[in-house]
Amino acid sequence: MKRLLIILFVFISIYVSGQQSPLQVQAKRGVFTERLQINGRWIDRISTDLNTSDSASDNVLATGKAIADFLRPRANRYIHNQFSVPQPAGLWMQGNAAVGPVNNFMTPLTSGLPAQVYITHRNAQHGLSVQRSSNDQGPASLVFFKNNATGLNTLGALQPGDQIGSLAFSAHTTNQTAVANIMDIHGLVEKTAPSWLSSGFVFNTTDTGGNYGQRMWLNAAGNLLLGNETNNPYRLNVANGDVRFNSLSQEEDVLVTANNDGVLSKLYLGGSLWIEDGYLNAYVQQPQGPLIYTAVLSQTGTADPVVHVLQNPQNAQIVWTRTATGVYTGTPVAGGLGSNQVFHAEASDEAGNVFSARLSISPPGTPNEVYTLRVKDDNLANKDGWTNISIEIRGFIFN
Repeated sequence: MKRLLIILFVFISIYVSGQQSPLQVQAKRGVFTERLQINGRWIDRISTDLNTSDSASDNVLATGKAIADFLRPRANRYIHNQFSVPQPAGLWMQGNAAVGPVNNFMTPLTSGLPAQVYITHRNAQHGLSVQRSSNDQGPASLVFFKNNATGLNTLGALQPGDQIGSLAFSAHTTNQTAVANIMDIHGLVEKTAPSWLSSGFVFNTTDTGGNYGQRMWLNAAGNLLLGNETNNPYRLNVANGDVRFNSLSQEEDVLVTANNDGVLSKLYLGGSLWIEDGYLNAYVQQPQGPLIYTAVLSQTGTADPVVHVLQNPQNAQIVWTRTATGVYTGTPVAGGLGSNQVFHAEASDEAGNVFSARLSISPPGTPNEVYTLRVKDDNLANKDGWTNISIEIRGFIFN
């Protein structure tokens, strides 16, 4: 009886081993009639080709060959990855992904939203490296593309104020419970047109008081603004705070002057000029004089002016000549009227044809100083031919 039971058990075992359960057969076709749970996750199907619609499901178990084929580069082909139209990418990831070794790190950003792709690294590793080898002048680039639409298949133009892209620098806060946005650089659209847009860069930082805001703005016109302003028509604009030039420091107070090339340099104070409490002070002595030169001039044609001296106690001699229409120079040849002078010319033409008469000196206070008289008519054009224009020069001498 025992021998019969053993034979019967062996026969049943051989029969069963030659059969396959319905679940096994259906699983080999790639679809489960009953869900399979692996490591706490339900699996609906097995995929051997992720370049099909299988990748549209979140509950797919991919074979090793499917993953290898999915990642293997193909000439003139793109990875579809649940898109009906080929996408221009070697690897397309939708949803969250991690690239590189993932160690314990905080995921929420300042906005409260998780990052979509994490690139993590440890010591002696690159976080992200963009490299290029080519014979052209193209850069190894990282491109930020912003589309004013809910999807990439529909293009929408950006509007002024839109941010095109942003480089954000983040780190743990002191309590190690969150990730804070410490600073960022973003491209800002400033102006749009049918076929082009203009934009600039805005730099935001967090100061020592924890205040996050704009610190610098390089706009589309190339104007640089330091501070938190929304309009900058100047090439360089310091909106607030002090400006320091190291080349103007390390000595006593000075004034600043610029040469013809726009180079700033120090103008030293001395003698009777000094700065105190932010004010420029000057010590002025009581002058001697005045030394007076008063004359009446008349001119005709292209001849030099005829001069009638009315007052000249110091016997200053000035030779007057015509240099151009309505322009006459007086050159001192003897005597002097001091280094500090005031001038006056009266448009006193007897015929009333002179609208303006102006007397000046250049360069003042030097041995080569020359007086210049300019005469203009009612149209403000230089004019010859006038009678009895009076001039007066008063000079002062300081001890």
